Amino acid sequence: MMLGVFAQTLVSRHCKKENQPMWNKIINWVKENGFIVVTGLTMGAFAIVLRDETNSGFIVYFKCMLGYVSIKFLATLLPDTKIFRIINGIISIPFIIAMLLMPFLQTILLTIFGFIVPFMFFACCFIKFPEIINIDLNKSTKIYLIITLSTIFIVLFSEKLMTIFNKVQHNFKPIEREKTQLEFSKTLINKNIARFAIYLFYFIALIISSVSTLNKIEIFNSKDFMSAILMSFATYIAFERIINNINIMKFSMKDIVRKYIEIIKTYKF
Repeated sequence: MMLGVFAQTLVSRHCKKENQPMWNKIINWVKENGFIVVTGLTMGAFAIVLRDETNSGFIVYFKCMLGYVSIKFLATLLPDTKIFRIINGIISIPFIIAMLLMPFLQTILLTIFGFIVPFMFFACCFIKFPEIINIDLNKSTKIYLIITLSTIFIVLFSEKLMTIFNKVQHNFKPIEREKTQLEFSKTLINKNIARFAIYLFYFIALIISSVSTLNKIEIFNSKDFMSAILMSFATYIAFERIINNINIMKFSMKDIVRKYIEIIKTYKF
């Protein structure tokens, strides 16, 4: 009885003419909402039949997400009555929470792409590439190159990578959202914060190295490991000094040409 009333309410809500036959009403409702029904039921069925054979938490999360999206799709077809508006509002709570968290989730993705991916790239290069081209690099040298090049690359190019990835993320979305998301993300994570994190990392490494040296204990299995980090720190400081004093190397081509002409004029031809 309740299902019959529910179906009749759904059909009557979406029909355009109240005096048309019931069969035409059903046809019009199916035309208007067929895609939502098929999509919602398909995702729901897939969530039910999907089996977690590997005991992976990801599969369980994926099933829950599919099930929720299916319910959210079908909930849009509920009649516009007070009780169903309340039900629809309750169903929408996770969706609203996800939308509110979306700027933070996108910031996490930008952080991964701008800061973590470069480190992983250099790690893969110096762990696997030397073996491919038969270059003999010991473990300490690899650690030194990975940390040094990663920190320098992150300081120079992390924000540019964030901008590129943010543009790709918002390729078909409003330009205003792309701009505000990038500004929000750079407020939370930027190259200055990265600099602070890098110095903090080296600061902790210095404390560990000093304690282990003065107390004559080995915190790590290899002494060369800490030596590689300290050498990386020295290289990074030299790099920072170069960046801070790069303005010294700026010169005006006009001034050089003008002074050159003045010198030439002093010669007698």
